[in-house]
Amino acid sequence: MSITDSPERDAARKRGDVRYISTRPCPHGNVGERYVCNDECLCPKCRKQPETYVSDEPCKHGHVGERFASNGACVTCMRGRRRNRARVLDDPARSVAREEGRKRYMPAKPCYVGHVSERYVSNNICCECSDARQRKIMGTLSRDKHIHPTK
Repeated sequence: MSITDSPERDAARKRGDVRYISTRPCPHGNVGERYVCNDECLCPKCRKQPETYVSDEPCKHGHVGERFASNGACVTCMRGRRRNRARVLDDPARSVAREEGRKRYMPAKPCYVGHVSERYVSNNICCECSDARQRKIMGTLSRDKHIHPTK
């Protein structure tokens, strides 16, 4: 048993448990469950997860349940927003191009700058915007400046 091991942790390790109840407080003052493998506390502050509370009041979408303590937002709605955002951004043409193994595809809508050109399948960036950015980085060099003069 090392210096940091407690009798509870040692006993849980011998039993093969994943978690144990500690009598020693964590840095946030919570006394409770910890992992046997790394002795980390399971409180929300130690796990860096947002604290929540249960509300009986429905949100504007009708969900009754967990709310974030920081802003009172519905946990179900926030998780749904993250999922829906990814679904909305994926263009059907991009999905087809990805399945076919192509590097570029022609989107249904122009980019935010207004270019009607192909986009890269890997990162969804407009090819013209990417070229313009590259020219800006390279100091506005054009391709013909790299051609060696004939002798």
